[in-house]
Amino acid sequence: MNMYREWAEFYDALYEGQGQSRDIPFLVNLVKKYGGPVLECACGTGRVMIPIAKAGFEIHGIDTSDDMLRVLEKKLSMLPEKVRRKITYEKKDMRNFDIGKKFKTCIIAFSSLYHLKSDNEIRQFLHCVRRNLEGNGTLIIDVFDFNPRLEQGKFILQVRTKDQKGRTISKYAKTVFGRNQVNDCWFRIAVEEKGKRKVIHRKFKLHYLLYDQMWKLLESEKFRVLKVYGNYNSEPYSTRKQNEKMIFVAKKI
Repeated sequence: MNMYREWAEFYDALYEGQGQSRDIPFLVNLVKKYGGPVLECACGTGRVMIPIAKAGFEIHGIDTSDDMLRVLEKKLSMLPEKVRRKITYEKKDMRNFDIGKKFKTCIIAFSSLYHLKSDNEIRQFLHCVRRNLEGNGTLIIDVFDFNPRLEQGKFILQVRTKDQKGRTISKYAKTVFGRNQVNDCWFRIAVEEKGKRKVIHRKFKLHYLLYDQMWKLLESEKFRVLKVYGNYNSEPYSTRKQNEKMIFVAKKI
């Protein structure tokens, strides 16, 4: 995925600085409950994979971004052998994959599902997940809950932080929710180092879903929804209020 070109190496620092790592203990606890081995789709830099491996679980990741997988490879080279040997990965499209083994749990984190461009592509993804899950396997989908009150149309500074090399990195973002549940996103990522400043511009689209849609898509591909959480504090999703997240936990049937 070309959207990560030039800024994959800053990805972890940006999302850590933005406080976006709150999902990790939540997801690790779900894996402890539902078991391994684990498949992570859109694994990226291993932000989620590595903590799951450190918790003692074998995990396999797939992703389409060469840039993100290169960062993952560098991170793996610095891990203790007992953790590194629990992690495998490969470049695959999550709309069409077959790993050749079965997993107890599958995770797709941090709204990565919304990179799929249509309900049909999501069905393709769910079909592939079913094929690679054990008979009673569990699928965990973490996406944002659409918020019509979210400020739109202008760039907002989301985070300013430093990475491990001491570079100052700032991320500005603009979002517009348009027709047909398309979320247009713009990023400006400014990197400052030794008095020099580089700005990376990215624009991409997300295809977001509503609560009822997600439920129906899962049922149509023979998944039974067990729980839906509204945040990383394990509070249940409520249809009567604005939720931070929609985290679906579903069983293959």
